[in-house]
Amino acid sequence: MATIVNLQEDFGKVVGTRHLREEDPMTAYQRLLDNSRRVRKPLPYPRGAFCFKTHEDAHAWKWNLTLKAAAKS
Repeated sequence: MATIVNLQEDFGKVVGTRHLREEDPMTAYQRLLDNSRRVRKPLPYPRGAFCFKTHEDAHAWKWNLTLKAAAKS
C-alpha cells in the first residue's frame, strides 16, 4: 500500500529537535540505569522478609516506618 502525501499542504510547526547520540548500547543502558536510580526514591523500610503475627501488625509496622521517613524529609 502506497503512502499518500499532499505536498501542497502546509505542515505544522516543529517544536524542538531530537539529538541522536552516537554511543554503543551498553553506554546507553548504563545512562538509563543511572537516570532511573536518581529518580527512584528508596523505600522507607528495609528490604527482606519479615514475619508478623497478623496483617494488622505488618500494616502498623509499615505505616510507622513510612511516617518516620516522611518526618525526616
